[in-house]
Formats: sequence, C-alpha cells, structure tokens
Amino acid sequence: MSPEARQYLQGPKTPFLTVYFAFGAEYSEYITDDMDVLPKLSVAHQLVIALQPRFPEFNRRKALTWLRRELPRIRENYTSFERKTMPFPFKWY
Repeated sequence: MSPEARQYLQGPKTPFLTVYFAFGAEYSEYITDDMDVLPKLSVAHQLVIALQPRFPEFNRRKALTWLRRELPRIRENYTSFERKTMPFPFKWY
C-alpha cells in the first residue's frame, strides 16, 4: 500500500467501510481467531473477526463479547473529541 493510501485510511474523515475492507485485505494472512490470543488482540482486529463470515460463529461471538467489554473502557478514557481524531475504529465510536 502506498504511503498516500495509508495516510488516507488513517484520516478521521475516511468512511468506516473503506477502512474496514482495506484492513481486511492488507492483513488477511495475519488475521487469526485463535482463542488463546483473542483477548490480546487490538480492537480493529477484534472487529474484523466479528464481522467476517469466514470465521466460526462461536469465535465471532467471542470477539463481539470482548468488544462490548473493551469499548466502554475506551469511552471512559477518551473524550468524544479525542476519539474523533483517532484512526479506525475509534473515530466512529
């Protein structure tokens, strides 16, 4: 991916779905739903697991459960203005 494309994807005004598909395409070989490492993965990684039908439903539900626990913590620690300036996936939360 070119530096310009990466900069566009990290911008706060880039549409969510564009970033989601680019993330999935760029890192598809690294995206794992291994239950041993699931709690250690980034929020973006968890979101990709939750939304991709190629993973078993059980693992997708686990990723969603983790996100439901983690996102309120992020909301507590950062103001809405700070979240809007953050890259995917925080800018839409």
